[in-house]
Amino acid sequence: MDVKLRTTVVTCILLTLSATVAWTPAASGQSKDTPPPELQTSIAKGKVVVWMTAQLRDRFETHDEKDLNPDTRSEYIAQRARLGLGAKFLERFSMYFQVQDVRLWGSEANTLGDFSADGFDVHQAWAQVNIWRGLHFKIGRQEMAFDDHRIIGTVNWTMQGRSFDAARLFTKHKAFYAEAFYSRVAEKQDGTGTTEADRSLVGAYFKLLKFKYVKPSVLLVSELDWDNEITRHRHTIGARVHGELKGLTYSLAFYYQAGEAGDTKFSSFLFASRVGYKLKVRTRPGIEIWADLLSGDRDKTDNVNRAFDTLYATNHKFYGFMDFFLNVPAHTGGNGLQDFGVRLHITPIKKLWLAADYHLLRLMVPNGTTVDDTRSQSLAHELDITVRYKLLKWVSVGAGYGTLVPMQALENLKGGANHTEHWFYAQTNIAF
Repeated sequence: MDVKLRTTVVTCILLTLSATVAWTPAASGQSKDTPPPELQTSIAKGKVVVWMTAQLRDRFETHDEKDLNPDTRSEYIAQRARLGLGAKFLERFSMYFQVQDVRLWGSEANTLGDFSADGFDVHQAWAQVNIWRGLHFKIGRQEMAFDDHRIIGTVNWTMQGRSFDAARLFTKHKAFYAEAFYSRVAEKQDGTGTTEADRSLVGAYFKLLKFKYVKPSVLLVSELDWDNEITRHRHTIGARVHGELKGLTYSLAFYYQAGEAGDTKFSSFLFASRVGYKLKVRTRPGIEIWADLLSGDRDKTDNVNRAFDTLYATNHKFYGFMDFFLNVPAHTGGNGLQDFGVRLHITPIKKLWLAADYHLLRLMVPNGTTVDDTRSQSLAHELDITVRYKLLKWVSVGAGYGTLVPMQALENLKGGANHTEHWFYAQTNIAF
């Protein structure tokens, strides 16, 4: 039995064993993908429940091109249109299909000349069955997210979002949630595909739900890549604990990456902490502070890669809304990242939410440049201001402004440019 086949068999066995912890009754038979009761209808004397979901989101954005150059700027209006249809049969079997169209206004200048619908796609198409006493199996194209989206998330900020071709076994009990999953994220197709190697994602997740003040969870994610020359196996394992007590919220997380790709070894870590407090008064003012540390690779000439990779995270929500460091480690040159910040937020009137975020962004490992032979860890100061207002139950509007003041380490990454960057957006969202 060759290495690829043997590893695949072992992976499938581990996936099945991980799921066996879930054989307990579920607290509720309603899937998280199911909309509120008012958006459902029953047919066949209640044996079949049908629901529909829809979204239309339009966003105007204007921003500099993240190159610290004052002469480059973009502005556009992007649109997401989604329509989904689901059905549940006898409380045991469900199916859901969701299509979406993502485009920029004006990109299809004339429908008489361009009618190829390039932005049209199937975002989700899955089936789910209740196998036995609350143990569910879900297969097909679907969204996946764990904890606060720090390792695997849906990236809802982007118009296209993220979904996976995956198979999942899971259960939710009143005391815990458990899941095991397998996803094929790239297919070589015997040399005819667009990727150089088959790439799979396999993992398991467990979270205790019993306690209000302490909710710990554990996540294991393994990337399994094969090609004709290099086999890469990288494993991310970590834990998170969060909770709340009388207006005080907290979250602590630590993840470690290990594995190998040919002669290269992986050894990296991520630590994230966040503490917040919200006053229980009419305007609900609050404050949050955080510190995130992502390891970097100090010696890029050896055979150990110490730069943490955030994999399929929703990084837009963590390291600044201007998305300078959306792809870690690529956007930091493999030198890691430090993010120290604070958020002030308030609800001055009902349905209106205001927030201001400040980020002090630094490298874990100083970088150098050929411009003036300097080395630095200081990347940037970033300030983001966000406002959201809920017009109706399913209609909301929002806007935001961000500014980033670069420092030496970011100037080194950008070849010596040092222009202060600005970003603005305004958005409408209709969704049910």
